[in-house]
Amino acid sequence: MTGTKKKEKVTKAATAKAATGERKERKGRKKNPMSDTSTRLARYRNLAQENLQRQKVEAAQRCLEKAVYIAVKTYGPQHLEVGTNLLELGSVLYQRGHVEVAEPLMARAHRILQAMAPSV
Repeated sequence: MTGTKKKEKVTKAATAKAATGERKERKGRKKNPMSDTSTRLARYRNLAQENLQRQKVEAAQRCLEKAVYIAVKTYGPQHLEVGTNLLELGSVLYQRGHVEVAEPLMARAHRILQAMAPSV
């Protein structure tokens, strides 16, 4: 083995060890699963808004359906996030002319949001 090839091999090994060490450090830190979920929800809702602005109502509907699914799985079916996303999804479905599908979603969203509102 020549000197150059030996140096390259040693450098690659050192780089691999350093990378492995970094991975171990990252694994040791605890992630907040809710922050990841909140980020994903925000991304889907923002993407839905962008699609609505571009008149891509069907794409906006798909984004909001994903947001509702994530919110239900993460927070449960009676959470504020679920109600908000259901209301937006119902609005999009109503715009697309799917009134019979939109009305029950919007009614469910209303019940969730009403239950979360502070009593006056």
